[in-house]
Amino acid sequence: MKSFNCKAALQSYRSVVIEWKQQVVAALNSIFPTELEANQFLFLKTSFSTAIAQAVSLENETEDDYSIQGLHENTDNLLRELDIICKNSLLRYTDLPITSRLYVEDIDSFAKVRDMNPSTVSHLLQSEGYLNYQEDFI
Repeated sequence: MKSFNCKAALQSYRSVVIEWKQQVVAALNSIFPTELEANQFLFLKTSFSTAIAQAVSLENETEDDYSIQGLHENTDNLLRELDIICKNSLLRYTDLPITSRLYVEDIDSFAKVRDMNPSTVSHLLQSEGYLNYQEDFI
């Protein structure tokens, strides 16, 4: 029977967290037009206890409890920051409603479409309500 190796488990946990952080940063950079959100995620403010735990763990690897506590608190902080980014940052880049489909009447330039009776153009639409013509034709 093998015994638990705290150092190996801690290193494994660290590498999983680092890989996850890299994936989150890549996703944030693919979603948002600037690096603001990725940097907000990477360089979040840490609590004093987390900073102390991280400093102790870097200075003295024998303090496993501090190392685990610091990594755990840091991961919780990252998750909280990611939640804040998801809830607040999307609204910064758009005034359109976040839905799965954008309708023409949602765009101010096409406001007169709201006054159009759909039955007058229904013969031009596909079954899903799409207009299947090239942009040049329209």
